[in-house]
Amino acid sequence: MEQSRPAKSQKNICKYTACSPYPDQEVSFNYLNRPYTNFHIHDYWEILLVVDNSLSHIINGKIYTMKSGDVCLLRPNDMHAYIFEKERETKTLTFLIKNEYMQKISSVYGNSLYDKLSSFDDILTNKLSPEFLRTIIPIILSMQSNMIDNETRLFQTKIIVNRIISLFVFSYYSLKEQSPDWLNDFVMTLNSPFISFENVDALAQKTPYSYSRLSRIFKKHTGRTIIEHVTTSKLSFAKDELLYTDKTISEIAQELDYLSMSHFNRTFKKAFGVSPREYRKLNK
Repeated sequence: MEQSRPAKSQKNICKYTACSPYPDQEVSFNYLNRPYTNFHIHDYWEILLVVDNSLSHIINGKIYTMKSGDVCLLRPNDMHAYIFEKERETKTLTFLIKNEYMQKISSVYGNSLYDKLSSFDDILTNKLSPEFLRTIIPIILSMQSNMIDNETRLFQTKIIVNRIISLFVFSYYSLKEQSPDWLNDFVMTLNSPFISFENVDALAQKTPYSYSRLSRIFKKHTGRTIIEHVTTSKLSFAKDELLYTDKTISEIAQELDYLSMSHFNRTFKKAFGVSPREYRKLNK
């Protein structure tokens, strides 16, 4: 979204009971093609999505140009209004979300997310893919029909709302520092439980770094050493083998490239506090 000059404003309060076509439901939507030029705040959360063309969205005194696929998550105290540009008809889709439901969605990610979103310094914006936009519009049009019962309409609306909010959460709160592609490929290779401990050195030679340098980079990004990662992958697989197969413990140890039963038993007990035999007996 492009940011422009500030705008003057005065505000009204829009109430969910008055603005929602289904005031008894936790979430609802309006599919409109008219501007909303009066400055206002809400007693609910709102998702504003531009379906086609563009509009000027004035939020908390600043003007943002929104184009097709742009979406904005508005908190109750975000004062806003929007006008269509060049007198072109613009289709907008708004989702109205009661505070209680927004708190319920946020709690899935942790107790603090609702407060983080509420107090975020900037305007919460995102961009929906054309594919996702093409998917939800026919659903919305179908839900406008009187042939759809309220329970189905609410369920479908929640699916879309939850998906859009999850995109905001991913966009604003996912890890910003990501591993380089070559390291991701290396980690994926190490995730195989059948990799030989002896082959780790050979695999390291295929990376741009020496083994010692690679080890430092690996621990920086993953928090553990290469051998610890390989061991964790093997032992996770071993647990499944103990629970869901009738293989002997010796067979499992050999399959996972442990050269001796004592080494396998010792490593397993160090990780889980019990021997492989005890683990199988306690959980199978």
